[in-house]
Amino acid sequence: MRDRIKMWVAFVKIFKDYLIAVGIMIALWLLSCLIKYGISVSNFPDWFKFALLK
Repeated sequence: MRDRIKMWVAFVKIFKDYLIAVGIMIALWLLSCLIKYGISVSNFPDWFKFALLK
């Protein structure tokens, strides 16, 4: 069990930068879709605006 946890930790460390890059790409794609459909930023919940502006 402990070996499996160590393996997952190593896996996450290796792919952390990749996952962050993919997350940013997905966020940008979602933003472009929202802009394309003309949804204004004021419709977003406050926590979402806070996360974007942080």
